[in-house]
Amino acid sequence: MSNALLQRAIRNILACPACKQDLFKEKGANYIECISCSQRYPIVGGIPLLICGDNISQDDEKEYRNRLAAKNIDRDESHLLQIIENHHSIPAMQHYAKSFYNKFDQETWVCDIGIGWGWHWRGLQNACKVVGIDLSL
Repeated sequence: MSNALLQRAIRNILACPACKQDLFKEKGANYIECISCSQRYPIVGGIPLLICGDNISQDDEKEYRNRLAAKNIDRDESHLLQIIENHHSIPAMQHYAKSFYNKFDQETWVCDIGIGWGWHWRGLQNACKVVGIDLSL
């Protein structure tokens, strides 16, 4: 993301997730700051990470998912499904995925970043093609 594009997005689109006030970026800074609550959000690879609170919790989550994926990589589908059901509502995820998925024709490709094991896409047919990216797997 170019600096000019990022500056325009900050002014016109983005708001502080914590207090919904305006954000700004000082020239040369590697973070965006809220003008009201002074919360800072890091910019990683040109992308602002607008996550409330301590971003260490995201690292903890990533480490947990990596351990879980490594531990269960050779398990059968029914075992993996039980693990996922303990942490997510698969019917709710599938409902939202289906309504999104059906907006596209069969020639369209959708990239799901953070797809996990992709359970919410299973069983959806005759619409777009889905490719998934997940750093935990």
